[in-house]
Amino acid sequence: MNRSELRKLSRRELYEMAKAYDLSGRSRMTKDELVESLSRVSAKKVMPKPKPPKRRMSKRRVRKRRVAVRTTAGRSRKATPGSKMEAPAPHAQRPQVYVDRGPELPGSYRQDKVYAMVRDPNWIYAYWDLSGGARERVTATAPGGAWVLRVNNLSDSVFDDVPVLIESGNWYVPVASDTEYNVEIGLLGTDGRFHAAASSRSVRTPRMGISQLVDEQWLILEDEFQRLMEFSDGLATRFSGSRFLSEVITGRHRLAGMHSAGVSSLGGSKRK
Repeated sequence: MNRSELRKLSRRELYEMAKAYDLSGRSRMTKDELVESLSRVSAKKVMPKPKPPKRRMSKRRVRKRRVAVRTTAGRSRKATPGSKMEAPAPHAQRPQVYVDRGPELPGSYRQDKVYAMVRDPNWIYAYWDLSGGARERVTATAPGGAWVLRVNNLSDSVFDDVPVLIESGNWYVPVASDTEYNVEIGLLGTDGRFHAAASSRSVRTPRMGISQLVDEQWLILEDEFQRLMEFSDGLATRFSGSRFLSEVITGRHRLAGMHSAGVSSLGGSKRK
């Protein structure tokens, strides 16, 4: 082999060839030194074919192979002559159930809209879709501007600009309770002018605390009350407590009649 052929080999292969020729100092030689030494020796001797380096097997792989060999040998000893070993049954696959989930929702609807939803008294959730051309139009009008959500406080006639990432498509906005708001999305130019791309409807946050509204009472009509009274009197002969129930209902009926004629309430106030 000439030098060009030797240079195509790796240093490991060159080292194995030098080991076959029993070259002294081969472990300290570089690849170029091995090529030079082997080229001189190959001119005098027949160069043997290089052997590929042996792959060393880790102890873990050796242990696994031994266990596999022992398991196979144990199974072969259990099989008697003339008996057929049954192959393991293939894993039964479960039938695939088709679920029709409908068409996938589109990423945009080719429209320019922003929506505002009240999450609680102190937060508004805003999301938008600017795929109808408003984004490009506003960007051309105010190049270099920053996208913001202009939160208009309609109760006090003030506003706040909240910087947003236009690619996110949604944002949470902190607000005050018991206040009416309107949200606009647009570019805030370098000159301080606001260029709106879309505007939402007005929403109102609930007040913080317990509601002051009192629910209506559950009422009973006069004819229904009379039927209940007749039913309670008919049970007097069977149950000793029915007359007591009749007296209680009568007392409540008289008390309710002091407040509203013809209408009575048996159970007081009850929330819907």
